[in-house]
Amino acid sequence: MELQELFNIYYGSNLNFSDMKPVIKNPVPFVSRTVKTNGIVGFVEQIESVLPFKEFGITVPLGGEGRLTANLQFEKFYTGQNVAVLYSKIPLTLNQTFYYIQCIRMNQFKYSAFGREANATLKSIKIPNLDEIPVWVEEINFKSSDFKLNADSLNINIDDTWRKVNFLEAFEIISNKCEKISVEYAKTKLMIGDIPVVSTTTYNNGVICKNKVEKNNIFTLFPKNSFTLSKNGQPGIVFYHEYQYMITSDVIVVKPKFPIENLNSKTATFIKYQIEKSLFKFNYGRKLKESRLKEINLLLPFSNGKIDLSKIFNK
Repeated sequence: MELQELFNIYYGSNLNFSDMKPVIKNPVPFVSRTVKTNGIVGFVEQIESVLPFKEFGITVPLGGEGRLTANLQFEKFYTGQNVAVLYSKIPLTLNQTFYYIQCIRMNQFKYSAFGREANATLKSIKIPNLDEIPVWVEEINFKSSDFKLNADSLNINIDDTWRKVNFLEAFEIISNKCEKISVEYAKTKLMIGDIPVVSTTTYNNGVICKNKVEKNNIFTLFPKNSFTLSKNGQPGIVFYHEYQYMITSDVIVVKPKFPIENLNSKTATFIKYQIEKSLFKFNYGRKLKESRLKEINLLLPFSNGKIDLSKIFNK
């Protein structure tokens, strides 16, 4: 049968996470197209004019890297752009629900991150009838409490010392003034060594290989405690580097303008999350470039008029 025969299909809240106010008390989960953390990218204040979706809805990203990564939400929630919400027309057990979630995910191969999306065809995806569900599905012991997330689990204290800042207030672009490296050149022409080369890959912290720096090196060696953002592939993917490195041609490098004594893998992960909230603004047709960094805003804590990373995880 088709998905629409078993589920009512709605198109989500269509909100922008960057416009929402993060809160700890009485938060509403915000679901986006991420493939991680059950689709939840943060917890926000409820908007009076926009009611959240009720609990036990299935969220389904219709495009992007997380296309058709269906998830069951256990609390009322908002969604970002291009996310569908499903509610079953008849009562389903938790096991049956997870089974159909997996059936939806199995259709991911039919769509591409920056090409064919599922907006028009989600409703007609073929799924098994109820009497076709394997017996073993009901034998699995699921508990809904095993899947719940909450704002306290983030261990972040957001108070009135936090404010929204433009990306270029917090970071400075480091220009690549030397000769640019292609991925093929880095992998085949440079000597193997111990200096990482960062590209647009989403894996291994962006590192594709390690090369040797010659005495007459003609490539830029970028400083440790800086960040890279990809222009191509999935634009805007961010990585923090605690070491010196080189880059391929489709990578932007930025360094903090704020004090870095509290910059570490943990606080850098939070900054990465803040930057990647704006990924929806960029795609293969509208790539990230230096002039578009001003479109990114971050929510960060301040002390004495300066960004203070020590306050991110202090309760």
